[in-house]
Amino acid sequence: MKKTFKITALAFSAMILLSTTACSQGEANNESNTLSEYQSIVSETRSITTNENFNIKKAFNSIQINGTMLPSPPCISDFGNDFTLGTKLFSGDENNSGRLVGNLLSNKAKAISYDIYNVSNDEQSDEKKLKELKLDIISQENIDVMESKALLSVLGITVGDSMDDADKAFGMPDSRSMSEKNSGTYTYTSSEDTSKMISLEFTDNIVTKITIYYSVRG
Repeated sequence: MKKTFKITALAFSAMILLSTTACSQGEANNESNTLSEYQSIVSETRSITTNENFNIKKAFNSIQINGTMLPSPPCISDFGNDFTLGTKLFSGDENNSGRLVGNLLSNKAKAISYDIYNVSNDEQSDEKKLKELKLDIISQENIDVMESKALLSVLGITVGDSMDDADKAFGMPDSRSMSEKNSGTYTYTSSEDTSKMISLEFTDNIVTKITIYYSVRG
């Protein structure tokens, strides 16, 4: 039997607020009533119909670049010769490690962005060493999807695909949120592996950004 799920940004915010309160029996009842009230006053929501739950292992085993499977997590060298190092921003200094944010440029599409959480100054300044570091986050974004040639693929979904197709491919995650009826961000997590996460940003029901979190840290 298929299940229909309806969640709005309003209800999602309510759930976050309620999760931080104490869990006595009376408070639990109040939480349930409050959430029900939030859900009932929102008339226009995005309805997701699916008979599948999000499978984090399947998702991370399906990540591809240009049709080539990526290891989990990947290194810059795994992206192949089509990519060159672009701009980067390092938060550390000569004596302290830091976070590195950068992008990889391709001759086929807009850049792939990446984050590495703990990088030494020596590693970030040496191209050979940098290319062999494990990446913590990768993403592809294209607001103007008509000019985009998608590189990053997860469960067959790329930038420019519809969220309806994404719903069918991803199934229902442990949690998700949205800002409007057909625009927002869906976050896919799993209690089976809380260290990983995937987010899809979309506008007018079209995926505009895919972000893969191989390691969820601050």
